[in-house]
Amino acid sequence: MKAIQMSETGGPEVLKLVDVPIPVLKQGEVLVKTHAIGVAFPDMLVRSGRYPWMPALPYVPGNEATGHVVDANGSQELSEGQPVFLTSWDMGFAGGLYAEYVAVRAEGPWALPANVDMDEAASLFNYIVAWLLLHQGARGAETEPSARAGSAQTPMARPPMVIRE
Repeated sequence: MKAIQMSETGGPEVLKLVDVPIPVLKQGEVLVKTHAIGVAFPDMLVRSGRYPWMPALPYVPGNEATGHVVDANGSQELSEGQPVFLTSWDMGFAGGLYAEYVAVRAEGPWALPANVDMDEAASLFNYIVAWLLLHQGARGAETEPSARAGSAQTPMARPPMVIRE
């Protein structure tokens, strides 16, 4: 199978398309064929070597994806062909989703409706983070309207961090 792997940190050029074996399932895992991957800020931080936790290299990045279960491996919750959303949040923050096939704990994937847009669903994690920040991150903070649509800022907020490559 194909996967995107990094053997060093740096710019986008460190991401290489490689051939790796299809994962062999363990008890309690399912195999998902990836449809679309999301690329988020933590992915860029890991790739560039600036994330507080850095994985051992070589490493297959990827923290969110959609796909279809291709081997339910006896799972009672998931079935073969079922569309799912994967996030490393539910997989121990292991990354590894920039791959054609992914073996994950059977309780990790979120089942998706059959009619969902799989490309759009690959970015669900961004909405989860936004919801958590709005509902848990700003508890007790006084907010005021912002000039940016759909956002609020606290009086003590710092300007957004800008990362240039």
